[in-house]
Amino acid sequence: MILFHSENVSLFGLDRAFEIAKKTGFDGMEIHITNNLDTQNPEYLKRLEKRHDLPIKAFSLSQGYEEELIKAFQTTVREFPRKKIILASAGQFSNHYKEWLTRIAPQLAQKYELQYLRRNTPTQTMMGFLPSRVDNSLATLRQIAMVCLDLSALGTNNEDIMKALSVVGDRLGHLYVSNVYQGIPYGLPQKGILPLESCLRKVSGVFQGDYTLTLDGKILMQNDENTLVNQLKDGLNFVREYIESEK
Repeated sequence: MILFHSENVSLFGLDRAFEIAKKTGFDGMEIHITNNLDTQNPEYLKRLEKRHDLPIKAFSLSQGYEEELIKAFQTTVREFPRKKIILASAGQFSNHYKEWLTRIAPQLAQKYELQYLRRNTPTQTMMGFLPSRVDNSLATLRQIAMVCLDLSALGTNNEDIMKALSVVGDRLGHLYVSNVYQGIPYGLPQKGILPLESCLRKVSGVFQGDYTLTLDGKILMQNDENTLVNQLKDGLNFVREYIESEK
């Protein structure tokens, strides 16, 4: 399945996000839980699934706000058994989230039949040398859980995405697809410096998981729905072409 990330069109409400994803032809949704209360309302999310005939397949958590959103995340995802929870590593000083991520999140996944995945993020440093997030290397992530590989994060870190696929190996559980265009990450997949064609071809023959198109909303024409839908269709068709060509 190719999923639509709810934050792709963050200027819109969730109802419009579902509507656009359905109109464009996506197979499902990934809900990014934020301070927007609609993202934290299981009953409303289930109504949107039914209204638009578009299933929610994964949940992620707003970076930088993990500590304050842990409770909302827990109470939401437990109402969606057999879905994925995709979580970034903890910040150096996010002690509560770090403990929750290590101890509670795996128990939450087991109790409610959720698939627990860890995601790589762009590397940033504090004071010029201290990594802003701990346990963020691919080698470490694959030891902890199944991995959601974020291609734009790899590009931002100047990591070779083909080598990254080999490092993650059979621990690959999900793929965040986007490109780096003119130095800007999370661009449409069909334009940019990353070798997405080779990457998608390589994984398509062996990978049985889902893909999420993850975009920086600023590159999308959110004030012009026809142009927006065409942009998304072009990106979606690009991904489909390469993951289906090897099957």
